[in-house]
Amino acid sequence: MYVRLQVAYADGRRVVTSAAILAEALRGSPRDAAVHRVLNGIVVVPVSQQIGEQAGKLIGSARLGSGQAVDAILVATAMQEEGRVVIATSDFGDISALVGDESRISVVAADKL
Repeated sequence: MYVRLQVAYADGRRVVTSAAILAEALRGSPRDAAVHRVLNGIVVVPVSQQIGEQAGKLIGSARLGSGQAVDAILVATAMQEEGRVVIATSDFGDISALVGDESRISVVAADKL
């Protein structure tokens, strides 16, 4: 996936994630260095009230639970981006359910990249 990120940067694509994802990825350990390497060059978008409210609506529409809050925040963040969006994830099922019928957002399994 790191190579794909480098290709996206080289193509001039905007690579974005939600600040909420940091809670899932960082642990305050030496392993965090690899996460920070990947985050270098990625725009980390803060969670706003608007994103939080949209995430709650997405959870309700997908009939999921609060355990998918971070995933829903990521999808709500992606929905704020202009144009076509690709979400690369290891949680294909839940992310796809949250995206629903939003045709401009594609979900790709991270292990397929």
